[in-house]
Amino acid sequence: MAKWNYSVGDGYQGPVEKNEISARPWPRFLARYIDTSIMLWLLLSMLSLVSSLYAPALYIKIMNTGNSVWTFCLLPIVALVLALVMALTGRTIGKAILGIRVPIQNGQGRLGFFLLRELKVWLVGLGLGIPVFSLVTQIYQCRRVAAGKPASYDQGGIVVLGSSSKLRVWGGLLVALSVTAFLMYLQAQYVLANYNIYATQPWINPVSNRTARMARMWQAEELQANSGRMFYFAANAQLAAALFGYEQLGVDGIDNLTYAKAFGNAITSDVTMTSDWTRVIVYGYPSLRATGKSLRDDDVSVEMTVLVIGRHAWKALVFARGRPIADLPGRSEFVEAAFTTVN
Repeated sequence: MAKWNYSVGDGYQGPVEKNEISARPWPRFLARYIDTSIMLWLLLSMLSLVSSLYAPALYIKIMNTGNSVWTFCLLPIVALVLALVMALTGRTIGKAILGIRVPIQNGQGRLGFFLLRELKVWLVGLGLGIPVFSLVTQIYQCRRVAAGKPASYDQGGIVVLGSSSKLRVWGGLLVALSVTAFLMYLQAQYVLANYNIYATQPWINPVSNRTARMARMWQAEELQANSGRMFYFAANAQLAAALFGYEQLGVDGIDNLTYAKAFGNAITSDVTMTSDWTRVIVYGYPSLRATGKSLRDDDVSVEMTVLVIGRHAWKALVFARGRPIADLPGRSEFVEAAFTTVN
């Protein structure tokens, strides 16, 4: 049977196991780092997933905003969630790994106690998550705990207990390093997604057998078409897609405008036009371009470009969710690259 003693001071603190000591600053830091990092990742992942499905404009803002901004915005929610976890289970992941426990003061409700403590941790322990200021507050609290004093947010009789096991400390350090490596990997993927907007890869047009340099963000595959050929390009990280099609005309004398009008009429069940056809030059070819909105998804905008050379008709459609088509990075470069392969 475990042996217990009781801490008496500003109030009853609950039973203390014989192998428990006042938690030292580094185990407490590791536990807090593990909990905060995991919870921030979970919240940001959920926000990104839900917004990509139901609020693409918000997803685009998330992708275009630095991580420090979202860390600052989500820290109060992290504090709330951690307080709820502590109230329900008495331990968070980090505290369980490091063997850290925060007994409740006499007469206080669990939820109120942990909500108040997490609020104070956010304010004076993490400095509201403000860069530099947060580092200063953490160093200050570390020095207080190392000197045998309670952290500022634990004044008033709150005791933070920890295990004397070195194995727990090394285990916590290993988990913290693993979490750091995982977050660095995710950050690298984010950087790579932005890099792929401008880095290129070869794509061979099966119709003309010519090679284009496409941005790496576009992943190509051929679709089944009723007539001619159709190639689909997905840029999932940017909530974008594109179609590049070819059709051999049966008669001579069809110009860009005639074909554009016929094409516009053919897609009226899917796209509503928001502009007239205007003249543009794409890779030296006189072409026509118009914009539209998807009838199936209100937040999808479309840009259409058509070109007729003799009996060869080409068309490029670029789709963007959550933003105007003009704001999609790499849009014009895609059309330009596609038209380098026409004949």
